[in-house]
Amino acid sequence: MYHLSCIKLKWFIALFWGHYNEIIEKLNEEIVWMKGHHKRCIAAKTVDTTMSVAGTAVFIGAVITAPFTGNKFYKINVKRFYIIMLLNS
Repeated sequence: MYHLSCIKLKWFIALFWGHYNEIIEKLNEEIVWMKGHHKRCIAAKTVDTTMSVAGTAVFIGAVITAPFTGNKFYKINVKRFYIIMLLNS
């Protein structure tokens, strides 16, 4: 029984040896593509993290400077909005 399976294995290897090399070549191509895709993903994650940090910095800056502005801009625009609404009604 063992001898028969060895003969089958040798026949299988002899028959499909050319296909083995083709499979290895295709897998190598896929590996190259995956490495490139990995580099692109790392770049996208870096940009995403940078934008998140920048947005957080702007938010913190706005919160810190809000008491010094006294909400003057907001109050003026709200008054203008109500005056425009009253004139249009």
